Amino acid sequence: MSLQARLRVERAGFTLDADVHADAGEVLGVLGPNGAGKSTLLRALAGLVPLTAGRVELAGEVIEDPAVGRRLAPQDRRIGMVFQDYRLFPHLSARENVAFGLRSAGTPKADARSHADSWLARLGLTGLEGRRPNELSGGQAQRVALARALSAFPRLLLMDEPLAALDVATRAAVRSELRGQLALFPGPALLVTHDSLDALTLADRLLILDDGRVIQAGPAAAIAQRPGSPYVAKLVGLNLLRGTAAAGVIQVDGGGLLVTGDSSLTGPALAVLRPSSVLLQTTAPHPSSARNVWPGRLAALETIGDRVRVTIASAPQLLADVTPQAVAEMRLSAGDDVWVSVKATDIDTYPDIYPGLDPEVDESGGART
Repeated sequence: MSLQARLRVERAGFTLDADVHADAGEVLGVLGPNGAGKSTLLRALAGLVPLTAGRVELAGEVIEDPAVGRRLAPQDRRIGMVFQDYRLFPHLSARENVAFGLRSAGTPKADARSHADSWLARLGLTGLEGRRPNELSGGQAQRVALARALSAFPRLLLMDEPLAALDVATRAAVRSELRGQLALFPGPALLVTHDSLDALTLADRLLILDDGRVIQAGPAAAIAQRPGSPYVAKLVGLNLLRGTAAAGVIQVDGGGLLVTGDSSLTGPALAVLRPSSVLLQTTAPHPSSARNVWPGRLAALETIGDRVRVTIASAPQLLADVTPQAVAEMRLSAGDDVWVSVKATDIDTYPDIYPGLDPEVDESGGART
C-alpha cells in the first residue's frame, strides 16, 4: 500500500512541482516555510486540487493521470485527511462525525455507529460519543478528527498541522497517542508540520519544500544532522553557514572566515555547528585553543528550558547556548559586545550542492536532492 506521486499543480503565481513517495507503514514529514506548497501538495493528493501534469499511484492503482484523462473523485480515493482546524461537523456528535465516512460509503447506520464507537474507545474517548464538537476540548476534538480519518479504512492518511491548535501540555500527550496510532496504520501517512519536535518524533523521513520544489529529502535523523538549508538548520536548532571552502578555511557568504578541520573540501560549502559549541567571553581570549575568534554583539537572549539561547550579530551571525549562571556571571544583555570562539573540530562541513540560493533572500534555500 505505497504511494508514488509526481505532482505538478499550476495556480495563479505559484507552481508545485514535486516527486513524493512513501512506503506502506511509513510516515513522511512534509516541512517548509509558509507558501512553500505543503497544503497544496496534500490537497492535490486528496483530489481537492486537480493536477496540471503528473501521476498519482496509490496501492498499485492510478488515481490521477491527466495525460490519460484519469482522475478519481476525492470520495473514491479512500484517503483519510486530518485538517489543522479538524473541520468536524458542528451539528453532529462525536459518534456521528466518525461514522460519517462509512455512512457515505453505504455502510448501514448501526454498523457505522458501532465501528465509530470502537475507534473512539481506541483513542480514549469512551463516554464522549454523544458530545458535539463545541463540547469537546482541543485534544478531544483532535482525536475525534483522527478517528474519523482512520475509521473508513483509508489507503493513505494525510495530516495538515494536526497538533497546531493544541496547547503545550495537551500537545505532548496527543503527540504520544498519535505516534502510537501511526505505528499501527498499515498505509503510508503524510504529516505537514512546522514543529521540529513533531517532525523528528513522528516522521520516518522528511521532505522539505520551498517555493513548490523539494529542496531536501531523506531520513529525519540524517537531515537533522546535516541540514541542507538555513530553514532546516533553524528548525532543528543548529547554525548553518554557506560559503566557499579552500585549504581548510571557509569564506562565509556575507563576511567572515571559518577555520575547519577539513582541508580536503573545496568550492561551495556548508558549515554546521551546534549552539552549545559557540563560546562567549566579555574580553578577548589570550591565548585561545579555538581556531576561530572574532568580536560580536548580542542581539537577543531567550530562555529555552535550562539554557539561554543567545543571538550574536556579527560576521558570521550565530546562535549560542549558555547557562543562566554564565549569563549572570558575565552580566550579559542585549546590545553587549562579546568575543566569540569556535573550535575547528566542532564544525561539520560538506559540499553545498546548490550554492546559488541566498539565505538572506530565501530563508529556506538549500541542497536539492
